[in-house]
Amino acid sequence: MCGRAYHTYTEEELEARYLNEKSKRNPLGFTKNFNLAPTQEAPIVIQAEGAPEIKMARFGPIPFWAQDVKSGAIMSVAGVWENDSFSIITIGANSMMAAIHDRMPVIL
Repeated sequence: MCGRAYHTYTEEELEARYLNEKSKRNPLGFTKNFNLAPTQEAPIVIQAEGAPEIKMARFGPIPFWAQDVKSGAIMSVAGVWENDSFSIITIGANSMMAAIHDRMPVIL
């Protein structure tokens, strides 16, 4: 699991990127966060009732069921979620990131 993350996009930008005409739109009121730490809330995109939906979830440990297992653009990373918490999935660092850290998020 990543120890820190950030999100620098607005709610409107996230909606424009991921939601469609079937999506439920719930005002979330989140703000940019340049130092997202475990236990803090952040927006996530889930598939709900046949359409993408944005909801707030707590950045936290990987759920028990997962243990077995461009410039200016929004960067999307893989994650797992359960109820109201999520974790970012990481892999070994690629050659570009290896000098900085031994792992990196799975980028979608």
